[in-house]
Amino acid sequence: MRKYIIILLMIVPSVLYMSCTDVLDAEADGRINFEEIFKNQTKISEYYNSCLNSLVEPDLKSMAFCDEGQHASFYEDNGTILWYSGQINTDNHTINPYGGDPWGSAYSQIRRCNIFLNYIDNETAGLVPDQKEGWKSEIYAMRGYYYWLLAKRYGGVPVFLDVIQPEHDFTQDRKASFSEVVKYVIADSEKALAGPDTSIGYPWGFQDRLAGHLTRAGVHAVMSQAVTYAISPLWYDGTISKEYATEITGRALYECLAHGYELFTSTSEEAQNAYALYFLTLDNRRTVDKETIYRVGSQMNLWNGCGLPSTPGQTNAGYCPSQNIVDSYEMQATGLLPIIGYEDNRKLVPIINPTSGYDEQNPYEGRDPRFEASIYYNGALRSLGQQGENRDEHHDLTIDGGFDTNELSVSKEDDHFILETNGGDPYVYTSGLLNDLDSPPSTTITFEYKLNRTIPNAQFFYGRPHAAGGVSTGEDVYIEAADDWKTFEYNLNEAVFTHGWGYKGHRLRIDLGSEGGYKLYIKNIRINVKSITLSSKVETFVGGADGIVVEGNRQFTPTGYYIRKYAHYDSKQGANKDGAMRMFRLAELYLNFAETAYQSHGPDVKVQIGPGVSMSACDAVNAVRERAGMPPFPKGMPVDEFEKKYRNERYIELAFEGHRPFDVRRWKILDETDKTISGMKIEKQNGGFTYNRFAFEERKCNTDKFLMFPINRGELYKIMKQTGQNWQNPGWDY
Repeated sequence: MRKYIIILLMIVPSVLYMSCTDVLDAEADGRINFEEIFKNQTKISEYYNSCLNSLVEPDLKSMAFCDEGQHASFYEDNGTILWYSGQINTDNHTINPYGGDPWGSAYSQIRRCNIFLNYIDNETAGLVPDQKEGWKSEIYAMRGYYYWLLAKRYGGVPVFLDVIQPEHDFTQDRKASFSEVVKYVIADSEKALAGPDTSIGYPWGFQDRLAGHLTRAGVHAVMSQAVTYAISPLWYDGTISKEYATEITGRALYECLAHGYELFTSTSEEAQNAYALYFLTLDNRRTVDKETIYRVGSQMNLWNGCGLPSTPGQTNAGYCPSQNIVDSYEMQATGLLPIIGYEDNRKLVPIINPTSGYDEQNPYEGRDPRFEASIYYNGALRSLGQQGENRDEHHDLTIDGGFDTNELSVSKEDDHFILETNGGDPYVYTSGLLNDLDSPPSTTITFEYKLNRTIPNAQFFYGRPHAAGGVSTGEDVYIEAADDWKTFEYNLNEAVFTHGWGYKGHRLRIDLGSEGGYKLYIKNIRINVKSITLSSKVETFVGGADGIVVEGNRQFTPTGYYIRKYAHYDSKQGANKDGAMRMFRLAELYLNFAETAYQSHGPDVKVQIGPGVSMSACDAVNAVRERAGMPPFPKGMPVDEFEKKYRNERYIELAFEGHRPFDVRRWKILDETDKTISGMKIEKQNGGFTYNRFAFEERKCNTDKFLMFPINRGELYKIMKQTGQNWQNPGWDY
């Protein structure tokens, strides 16, 4: 009789596994013969892949759970309201908090990891040793990552490192402390790093197959963040020393730098500076972007749900930056804060730093360059353009019918080609570029054409040597039917800036829909390189095109500002060019090291982070500021002054990336930062502007209950039933 293991999800929720594979279908049914899985390479691979899931993504929702911003429809945003009223939604037993509620999903993934690790050493499928050890390494890495997602939100949680058997006695289980969970995270991470650094093992390399995987750099990033949190005021209990935390964060930084990671410094006329361009860059192949360590989110779509009302089709201003964060951007020339405090509790009467260079009547001039890159303010340029002589270059292409075609016939008549589609996947290649495009500010393909009927789903593939399959536009390129010669134009900036296309010899593959019967006449195919034309300025003053909210219209900002980070100036319906958020990036590793090092050794003491490499907390912060174009931190700062300036630096560098809600809680300053959120009402008078601060309704966040997530009621009830214990976090009901 076949032996089955009955999966009892007593401490974790039942899960619907969405997969077409036999392995996961069987698991979803609750009965599976794991010995059989680990006799078959394909099934082992499927189960290995089922253990990999990012679970949560950083999101802009977090802005409303800290002092970064406010939503345009704040009073309809139930998640925020419920959080700050201290209630749990009685309909779905959760408060839908910032950054996701991963309790159930994380424990489901941990259970899978435990099963994989329990069986893999005894597999009889004949796996290559490096592959087997490499898979084990990544599963150890992912289990540590899942436990970190839990501890980061809920504090101490129960830890299971073995397969839960039917006879398991849940009444003996307990919540490990936060520090204990961090130690488990580090232990799993070290096991992952001990795996083979080979191409089929667990490498540092950046092969395409590792896209979306937690690489060795990601393992270091998890450990770096975990120990940084562990020595924060909320969690520090002395069991993880500040010196040890510095050792871990220093090692993480060193190893990433030693293996090719670096701060993004590329520039383009498409963005104000390198910092701005970084968040618009979607470089999965690491051609340009060597800063991103782990990006789990998809491309954002801000133009509609979190954009400027002057953009045609926009429906919601979404999450909008607060005056609180605007006040926290330093002056570029002096490196000093313009606002050093407030005379009132509502933050309406600022104390201006007279030595900073700040002009209250011209409040947005001369600020940290990251301000302009992150926030749309009154008077900000909507788009950027080349100063001086315009560029207007043309690279002529032709149809290369002899190179490669599919389900399409090519003929030539006089000055044009005739393309006739014969089947369901018709495509043809162009000739190659004769010269490099030389990092153009704006790149388009144009051609003249006639077409017998509209093609609604054409597509361009970016043909270049050794290109990964599927590097292309979406299947939504629209070519309208035309009886007379007509000009077609399509923007190729994504191809150039994201996918590394545009060098001598590179081709375009033109896919003409998904069926036969199209007849396209085409001529004068060109790649055009042009400057971006300057456009109008953003108008957030009352009555302006992007003015402050009037009568609750959610299309307009409630704060006087809009988010610019990730938002491409030219994104619109049918042409989304926005960027994406990162889970981990190198700049955070610099800041994590700085935070641990100043506490363990002081701001200016150099600490060895790797063989022959030393760095101080001040050095680490200054590396980040140098990329931003900001003056360095001065030497000799007292620890308390350094801490204040460091925390502000982290606020600015990591703005709108999902870090701030956790930072203000782990530092236990939530009541100082989150209680009062302010905005700026600007009115146009006599050719100038008047600036009037205002405050939103005070948030009820002055108790420690808001420092941790509550456990979802549905999960809590399961725990209470099995253990007889109430594991809910302090202050939250059950």
